[in-house]
Amino acid sequence: MNAESEGRYSIADLAAEAGVSRRAVRYYVQQELLPPPRGRGRGSHYGEEHLERLLRLKTLQESGASLERIRRLLQGVAPGSGPAVERWWRVVLADGVELHLRAARPPAAAQVARLAATLREQLERTGAEDEHPDTD
Repeated sequence: MNAESEGRYSIADLAAEAGVSRRAVRYYVQQELLPPPRGRGRGSHYGEEHLERLLRLKTLQESGASLERIRRLLQGVAPGSGPAVERWWRVVLADGVELHLRAARPPAAAQVARLAATLREQLERTGAEDEHPDTD
C-alpha cells in the first residue's frame, strides 16, 4: 500500500496531485495559506486536508483572486470544512478534441491511449464518410 492510498503525501506527491510545483507548496506554507506538514524532516508528510486546501487555493488563484483576497477568504476556514473541490483532468485525444474527466486521480495512461485510438478511428471513419457520401 503506498502513501497516497493512506492519505499521506510527500511534498512531491502533493504538488503533483494538485498540479502545482513543490516551490508553490512551500510558498503557500510560508505565507500561512497552507498548514505546515505533519512531522519533521524526512518523515514529514501532508494529508488529504492539505490536498483539499491546496486545490481550493489553486482554484481561487485561477479564478483571478489575489493572494490577499484568498487569505481573507480562507481566514477562519478549517481545512475540510469548505466546499468540496472537484478535480477535472483535461486529456487531448486528437487535434482540436479534448476529453474532460472528473476523477480523484489522473486517468491511467493505458485508458487514455485506448480512448484516443478509438476516437481517432471514429474520426477517420466519419471523415471518410463525409468525403464520400452515399448516393442512395
